[in-house]
Amino acid sequence: MFLLQQQQQYGQPPSKSRIQFQFDSHPALLLLNNVVDPDEGVYRCRVDFGRSPTRNVLVQLTVVVPPQKIRIIEDNRQVSSVIGPYDEGDQLSLNCIVTGGLIHSVS
Repeated sequence: MFLLQQQQQYGQPPSKSRIQFQFDSHPALLLLNNVVDPDEGVYRCRVDFGRSPTRNVLVQLTVVVPPQKIRIIEDNRQVSSVIGPYDEGDQLSLNCIVTGGLIHSVS
């Protein structure tokens, strides 16, 4: 038997309406449609054999949530695609303000 499941301690399990598990496929296949942030976590693949020990493999699913809006601020005013001109030796100060999205720590 083949089983792939999300480990409960890392979040909510995906909605059953977005999951398809195909036992008759070779190899068996888990399809997760419309991946969303709560789907992120550790998933376990478990294979049970009749006369051999059960095997387990863990896999980490990371979901990237892009930002909704990015603004660039130059000298307290929002700018678009062109800044300057600046003379050589001038000081440039740009701020990037991002709203939405999700930041993941990289280890």
